Amino acid sequence: MKFKRSLSLFFTAAFILGYGQKASLDKFQQDSDSIKKRPSLVERMNSDSSQLSQGIKLNFIKELTGGDENSFTPTLKYGIGMVLETIYQQVPSEKGPHKEANSSYNFQPAAFKIGFLHTDMAISPKLSASITWNLHASKISDAFIKYNFHPLLNLQLGRFKGAGNRAANETSAYDLDLADFTYTSENQSAAQGAPDLRHYGINVSGNVKNFVRYAFFLHNSDSNRDRYWSSFNDGPSEGQGNHGLEFKSWDASLRFFPVKNVEFGGHMGAVNLPGMGFKQAWAYSGFLYYINPNKYKFKFDYGTYKNVRFTSVDENGNTIFVTPNNMDYTKHDFVKVNKLGYSLLAGFNVTPKIEPVARFEYFNQGNKDISGFDYEKLYLYTAGVNFYLYPNSPRMAKITAFYQHRAEKGGPSIANDWFGLSYQIVLYNNTKGVF
Repeated sequence: MKFKRSLSLFFTAAFILGYGQKASLDKFQQDSDSIKKRPSLVERMNSDSSQLSQGIKLNFIKELTGGDENSFTPTLKYGIGMVLETIYQQVPSEKGPHKEANSSYNFQPAAFKIGFLHTDMAISPKLSASITWNLHASKISDAFIKYNFHPLLNLQLGRFKGAGNRAANETSAYDLDLADFTYTSENQSAAQGAPDLRHYGINVSGNVKNFVRYAFFLHNSDSNRDRYWSSFNDGPSEGQGNHGLEFKSWDASLRFFPVKNVEFGGHMGAVNLPGMGFKQAWAYSGFLYYINPNKYKFKFDYGTYKNVRFTSVDENGNTIFVTPNNMDYTKHDFVKVNKLGYSLLAGFNVTPKIEPVARFEYFNQGNKDISGFDYEKLYLYTAGVNFYLYPNSPRMAKITAFYQHRAEKGGPSIANDWFGLSYQIVLYNNTKGVF
């Protein structure tokens, strides 16, 4: 009897032990599967970013407009960013201004270069608005509303970059990628009286089946001045021309997309600056791009424009160049200087995060007797590396290191090479980082 009881206890214990081990193994397997299925930190961050990219749902606007739950929901997207920059600039020694003399590098420490706040609001399926406030320089801030009537007709109103030079038109002052903003386009924007080509105006644009895009921008060409906000603003007298908010300047652009990754086109425009009366100065540009994202980048840019230099006569009867101040509406005599430049750029991604880039640019300053420069031709050789912390969002976090050699012809060659580092951080709930 005892033997049977012992045997029964033995098999019972064996069964319980075996079942317990199986249960433990099953639980371990479940835990293991759970660990495998648990998203990684990167996956969780991407998921959170994906949700953020949808923006804040502004349901109260939908309720105010009487929309139902299946209708469009207005959204608000927002962001903040900054750019830091460290520069080593070559400066002439006391022995002389030429490169043949000894020269040294002057160190400019990292500083809060540019900071900005950015918002996008989708108010309806056709109506949107955007504001970018630059904390470093308010004159390169923008604000506008946009209404999409049809793919062939979009209307944009406010202060922004409309049709214009392609090299400067698709980037921003806080995007310091050496691959984009060329010396030619930078000087053209200055000649048009607006940093970064931002103007007050109205822009009409559209596209035909993503093959052709057009834009026409009617603007004031005087966004670099604050005269029209002044309490002393009495406006110009009759015949004195642009006083800041008169839309007498325009730009028109045409862009073609014949095959994947290829884009070419051009722009033409006319600028009327305060002091020119009702006359204008012309500008033209053209480009050819091949951009294969995260692989190759080839760009050709060309630009030419008339730079306006105002003149006056001193007490000795000599003609001198003058710069009208912010409150000066007086009509001045002026001369035009022909400016011309072109650039070639090549870049390729060694890895998704590392992109070496090189660019050659030629710029002709025009007749040095009236251009204000002691030379006529400028050659710029630039080489650098872009490091993208997040390749799928290239503007989110980027470090750029570059060296630029400058060579002047037709005058003294000044020691003024550059070596620089820039650091860009953009915290924006649109993960594509498109501004």
